[in-house]
Amino acid sequence: NGDVSFTISATVGKTYRLEFKNDLNEENWTFFPTPPVVANSSTVTFTDNIGANPQRIYRVLQLD
Repeated sequence: NGDVSFTISATVGKTYRLEFKNDLNEENWTFFPTPPVVANSSTVTFTDNIGANPQRIYRVLQLD
């Protein structure tokens, strides 16, 4: 169905933002459409629907 989901290790109380590119040659990263997530456990899960994109590259930033 085009959904991809992944879980990262996190620190409780820290804020994480998901960003993506559809091609590594793109100059800028795109913010994931949801707001940053404050971890309330030792993991954070992100789910995305890549639609018609054959690939998508992700990175997760800890903001604080």
